Amino acid sequence: MADYPQGFVADLRNARAWPSLSDSLWRAPYLAQSTFGHAAELIGRFLPSRPAKILEIGSGTGFLSLEMARAGHQVVALDNDEEAIAVAGATLRTDHRARTSVTYHHCDVAGWSSPPDSFDVAVVSRVLHHLDDLHDRMADVRRWLRPDGRLVCLDFAYDRFDHRSARWLAQVRSLLEAVDAYDTRELARAEPSAAIDRVLRTWWRDHSEHDLRTWPDMSEALDGHFRQQHLSWHPYLYWEVLADLRGRPTAAVEEQLASTIRRWEELWLAEGEMPAVLFLFAGTPRA
Repeated sequence: MADYPQGFVADLRNARAWPSLSDSLWRAPYLAQSTFGHAAELIGRFLPSRPAKILEIGSGTGFLSLEMARAGHQVVALDNDEEAIAVAGATLRTDHRARTSVTYHHCDVAGWSSPPDSFDVAVVSRVLHHLDDLHDRMADVRRWLRPDGRLVCLDFAYDRFDHRSARWLAQVRSLLEAVDAYDTRELARAEPSAAIDRVLRTWWRDHSEHDLRTWPDMSEALDGHFRQQHLSWHPYLYWEVLADLRGRPTAAVEEQLASTIRRWEELWLAEGEMPAVLFLFAGTPRA
């Protein structure tokens, strides 16, 4: 987790610039909104319109907990990162009306227990690929949900990244390197095929070493315990592109870049030019 400066809060509605967070998308409000805000929007589409009791697994810095509380929900949030819990608590305290609607617990899902049928909704956002014993964890979540409850899972399937994905990422980064938006020009100077190979090797090296769950692992565990109501795929590689920007164009230019890169990825996904790696799953507990 990033080393957040004193006073930092992850409030999407009142985001401010944090220049010291050079490696974080929270460094600029428009970057946070384009990424974390988009994640909150996707998840929000599958939350009840009436007040509900929600279990959030992997709450991070609390931006999603706060938005769910603002929507009128009661949230019990789990995270095993003590610093993240501290930031989430500070984030929650910025909203006087929402601050009584979220309870944070410093633990992971394997160390948590709750009576059966305790929650209307469980939200798992970008942490499923980290969990061990997926079938056991999903069985726990199914048990904690009411029979008519819902699981909403937004997550990242790194193993779907392929040569087509590497081609897109190499093209984007090469162009940005050429206009000094990065502090390197290694891809811009390489032959296109060499740039693609380098991106592909780097991706698999960086992700395979962390023992992450794959899409077949996650899909099998989800389908084994929940009846699928919805499955969709969304842009996510642009998060990595934006996080690594280093040339620091002006805020107006960087904001336009963020919008353009995201639309570029959306277009490639819509045209079937490459596979998406971010999925949104919603389902109800199996009997």
